[in-house]
Amino acid sequence: IASFLAAGSLAAFNYAYMVMLLPHGVFALSLATVTFPTMSAQFAEGKLDALRGTLANAVRVLAFLTMPAAVGMLVLRNELVATLFQLGKFDAADTQLVASALLYFALGLVSYALVEVLTRGFYALHDTRTPVLVAVVTVVINLGLAAYLALGAGMNQDGLALSLAVTTTLELVLLWVFLGRKLPGWSLAS
Repeated sequence: IASFLAAGSLAAFNYAYMVMLLPHGVFALSLATVTFPTMSAQFAEGKLDALRGTLANAVRVLAFLTMPAAVGMLVLRNELVATLFQLGKFDAADTQLVASALLYFALGLVSYALVEVLTRGFYALHDTRTPVLVAVVTVVINLGLAAYLALGAGMNQDGLALSLAVTTTLELVLLWVFLGRKLPGWSLAS
């Protein structure tokens, strides 16, 4: 899809994605990596209440950390991009291309983060099938939505970023629902 976009769109998309990955990597990947062994041990020991609590705490902490990061990225996206990249041949027009895609990535940041932890929750329960099936469904939807938004609606890199944010949010909702069925009693109040 990206090969059919206007010149510079793919580069702008990639730069915006890199900016979004900074808080995602610092918060989501780190916390998911740290909590996974704990949740696995809790499941192996049959301590499902403790597992529910660990998962709920991880989700709350991630939401607490990524919501302000998402708002900051949303509000300060032009300044962030200009500070990080606007040097040499990267000019103000390039900053606008990247910042416009970053807007949509910022809207999906919380979803990107929470998907990491919920997926690890499934892995701790020895269920790799559900997250893979959910991911396949969301990838198929993402392909169609990205093609429509980026090419059909003419949104270029913004369409790709919006499509990823929407489908990742859908992935979050599906994982949340299926995890509730797999681990009855799980909620943020656990």
